[in-house]
Amino acid sequence: AGDVDGDGLGDLLVGARYDDDGGTDAGATYLLYGPVTGDLDLADADVKLVGEDAYDWAGYSVSTAGDVDGDGKGDLLVGACGDDDGGTDAGAAYLLLWADMP
Repeated sequence: AGDVDGDGLGDLLVGARYDDDGGTDAGATYLLYGPVTGDLDLADADVKLVGEDAYDWAGYSVSTAGDVDGDGKGDLLVGACGDDDGGTDAGAAYLLLWADMP
């Protein structure tokens, strides 16, 4: 994910499109701040972003977006290919700015 928190260390972004915390297959995205070494449990992630509704499949695709807002910290993109807000399975892409992260 690049350096999302601005500490000079690379961070890790993991998509889990079948996560059920937001409803069946709502999906989730996990952010782990670096340094990331060895075996990790996603339950220990620094941030977990949960899909809005069942079958959204949030986390189907994840990516760094660079520093979109110019604050010196990396921003993220999360895809939810099953999101229905724009029609059946229209999909959605979420831009997450560092300032918005829990």
